[in-house]
Amino acid sequence: MRKLVLVLAILAMAPVNGRATPMDEATRKQFVGGAMKVCLDETNKSEFVKRMWSQSDISNYCGCYSVSVSNIVTQEDLHYIMANHNQFPPGYIDRVINPTAEYCYKKYLPQPDVSDVLKKKW
Repeated sequence: MRKLVLVLAILAMAPVNGRATPMDEATRKQFVGGAMKVCLDETNKSEFVKRMWSQSDISNYCGCYSVSVSNIVTQEDLHYIMANHNQFPPGYIDRVINPTAEYCYKKYLPQPDVSDVLKKKW
């Protein structure tokens, strides 16, 4: 799962630099659409992911992730990306991508209940 989180982090390409000008609605809509497509394309390449979760689960995860990241990214962030050849600023993955991916992962990618397995004396 860490691999999926890292792939999605790399695909988001949206650093946060502390500025507060939100994306305008047209840019945000395009950003969410692009992020959603990339997320779905990349997750559907993984046989492991396709065996673990339904297409509906994956779609919900990608939607959550795309919208959640778009709520954080600013116009300044987008300008930074273009000016710096798609580079993230220091600490961005830990500050934004990982928490967003973890939140959506827990919310939309159900995990099996392993309580009984853990209690069993092997």
